Amino acid sequence: MRDEQVLSTVLRLLEQKYVSIEQAEKILEEYLDKNPEDKDAWYRLVILETLAPLEDYERAASYLISALEVHKEDILMLILLAFFKGWYLGGMDEALVSKLHEKINSTDSNLASIICYLLAWHHKDEHIEKFVHLLESSIRFCSRYVTNYVDLGVHHLGYGRKEEGKKLLRLGLENVVKIYRSNEEYDPIDVTRFINERITGVYMSEGNYLSIKEKT
Repeated sequence: MRDEQVLSTVLRLLEQKYVSIEQAEKILEEYLDKNPEDKDAWYRLVILETLAPLEDYERAASYLISALEVHKEDILMLILLAFFKGWYLGGMDEALVSKLHEKINSTDSNLASIICYLLAWHHKDEHIEKFVHLLESSIRFCSRYVTNYVDLGVHHLGYGRKEEGKKLLRLGLENVVKIYRSNEEYDPIDVTRFINERITGVYMSEGNYLSIKEKT
């Protein structure tokens, strides 16, 4: 974020025991009114909306739509929008799905992997073959993530392919780079942390890690 003083103020507010998230939100909103070109500020405002007690994914999506009007080609913003819509807001619309498919071969392999992962879950209920194909594509684009392996492994376990499924789970767990313990401090509105924890899975809680490991 370009204004480190504003960021420091926001982070101090979020560290307080009886935090006023709305106050931190207002500071970021006012900053972005004057500095809409600051991508990191947009990311931080969006991630702020996902924190308890707000957990307002609809508002987070609204901010992303506003941000994309300024940063039209920002893939990360598009990925966050797809994640929020797919997981929390009833699903992605076809225009967004089409745009994601277009981006797969025009972005770097790490982001293409994430896009394939999100699209896999979009297609899962109606096209299980697409679900599997897109998870496999996600792994081909990036073999260093966790959730693409784990979700494909769970799928195979569900169909009785135990050895194949367990192997994928083990490969996924080998990619975990950070396990959160209780009371560990971290930047709560960092977009990289959010994506690594909530989408790629390379950061995860100790409980989640152990739960997956039990299946192997």
